Amino acid sequence: MGKQIMLTVASIAIAAYSYGQSKNLTTINVTDARKGQVPKPEPSKHKHHEAIVYRTSGKDGAYYKLVYYQKENDSMNYHAALYTSKDDMDKAAYSWNKDTIAVRIYNTSTKKEIKFRALGKGATSSMITD
Repeated sequence: MGKQIMLTVASIAIAAYSYGQSKNLTTINVTDARKGQVPKPEPSKHKHHEAIVYRTSGKDGAYYKLVYYQKENDSMNYHAALYTSKDDMDKAAYSWNKDTIAVRIYNTSTKKEIKFRALGKGATSSMITD
């Protein structure tokens, strides 16, 4: 029980730190890929800690696909996270805390937003919603 509480406290602290890094915040447009396919990730064409958010569509509404790049063992790698929402989002902002990316996808007019964190290592990707 004590270890679970420590992990929860650590997770909350990491989330607060990640979202609080406004000086390292990068804001991007959401790329509309509803009429085509999301391009295949090309790590060699991207920088360490670069991210792209695509809006795609499916039977359940809009999907927002985050593709993020990070250097691992001297080579560039990519990871992805997928979030479903019926809301129309046009901007995204992200910041990094080591190898964890904190993401906010939002609509500049309605102020609706999605927040989550993602972490990738090797062939594994994880996503934590807030």
